[in-house]
Amino acid sequence: MKAKQHRERAVKRGAKKSWLVYGLRQLTFSLLVVGLSGGCKKATDYLLDPNKPIHISPSGILPAISRNAFSNSGGMADVAMRYLVRTDLPENYENLAWDVGSYNDYGVLRLVNKLQQEALYEHKEQYLGIVKFFRAYYFFRITRMFGDVPYREALKGEDGSAGPGRLMPVYDRQKDIVLGILQELEEANELMRSKSGTAVEGDITYGGNLDKWRRLVNTFALRVLMQLSVRENDPALQIKQRFANIVNDPVKYPLMRNIEDNAAFRYLDEIGNRSSFYNNSGLISGSYRMSASFVNQLKEWQDPRLFLYADITTNAAQAGLQPGDFNAYGGAEASMPLTEVKDSVAAGNVSKINARYYSQPVIEPYVMLGYWELMFLLAEAVEREWINGDAAEYYAKGVRANFEYYALLPSADNYLQQEKVQYKKATGIQQINMQKYIACFYQSGWEPFFNYHRTGVPFIKIGKGQVRDKMPFRWLYPRSESLLNKTNLQAAIHNQGFVQDDVEGKLWMYKPY
Repeated sequence: MKAKQHRERAVKRGAKKSWLVYGLRQLTFSLLVVGLSGGCKKATDYLLDPNKPIHISPSGILPAISRNAFSNSGGMADVAMRYLVRTDLPENYENLAWDVGSYNDYGVLRLVNKLQQEALYEHKEQYLGIVKFFRAYYFFRITRMFGDVPYREALKGEDGSAGPGRLMPVYDRQKDIVLGILQELEEANELMRSKSGTAVEGDITYGGNLDKWRRLVNTFALRVLMQLSVRENDPALQIKQRFANIVNDPVKYPLMRNIEDNAAFRYLDEIGNRSSFYNNSGLISGSYRMSASFVNQLKEWQDPRLFLYADITTNAAQAGLQPGDFNAYGGAEASMPLTEVKDSVAAGNVSKINARYYSQPVIEPYVMLGYWELMFLLAEAVEREWINGDAAEYYAKGVRANFEYYALLPSADNYLQQEKVQYKKATGIQQINMQKYIACFYQSGWEPFFNYHRTGVPFIKIGKGQVRDKMPFRWLYPRSESLLNKTNLQAAIHNQGFVQDDVEGKLWMYKPY
């Protein structure tokens, strides 16, 4: 009897257990169905690592782009443009023997594309005008280095809808690239106007002030237009009219107002943000010293910026001369053979760069485009009769602005009153661009190089120390292009009238219309 009761109880317990198991299975299945269907997710969604986000805020991208654009990107421009001379070993940029350039800026442009994507994803349209500016900025830098380069079909490698040719972009003509750049700057100005007053997070350049970005955009547009001055009569470009339209409509096209609007990288005494010259071994050792042509120009004009740019020579120090004495400075002639340069240094007649550049982690900001350049652009535009105004006044404002930047403003009036410095219409354009050249010492990247090919300022002496009889116009295309995009590369070389890829090939923008 008891055994029978135990069996019946066991059956009942088993039944309950069976129903419980079945119920749990049904609940699990129901939750799985809800999770898969009600959540509208794909199976691949469960393969994503939540610790590796696929989106990043625009404020996290902008600083890297700005730092790359506005920090020191001149490379060996200071040697090529005769500010400095290398004194220990041969230097290609000094003896005019450079050849292959880099497409690294396309890598930064990919980051600019990412900035655009994330701005659209987060509905932060205030970044879109900055995107347009940086596209214009980097494509202008690339085309000035090489000439014809990929533009319309560039940066589409990850876009499957662009077709198989996306990995082999066509090279656009420099004229078409420049017209595209001017259009993108026009769009950038309008996009920024539409978002006026909206803060930009992550902005290490202007502290989130979109109005200052807009002023940079329009000032940069004037730089682009002036770069095309030898083609000022080309009807397709309308350079004079475009320049005048910007200058004559300050409401639609606001421009920089003072040195506080400079496009600059401000140094901080922390790793990664110190001056790029700080602890530079070549400057400390004296491997790079001041160029005679540059020092002599500053001495001739009694320019006090020399005292900030250079240190006195060994001989001057031994003779008891003081840093404020122009006779205490000297340079080596870059056109001389290296042995003669070394002899000048050994004789104690060549100044090192001012020690503050390599001994101080924080010096004045590195300026990629400054208010003084705007004044010089306006002065030259008046002389070229593109706009109305007083060229001498703009010239003086440009000099004063650069003196103010170096905390030398009290000296500016005396400097400008010197007969050799006073503005003269007959030599105006040469004077304007010489002042621009002086202001570009350790500033503005390769701008002095591009401006030299446009104006011939400064005079570059060619001597036994050079392997060419003239300054190269451009860089050779990266060698990887001959393997990865050979057909389009060869077409670009042919379209520019070059027999072969040649650093002495004259770019379209330097050919008079």
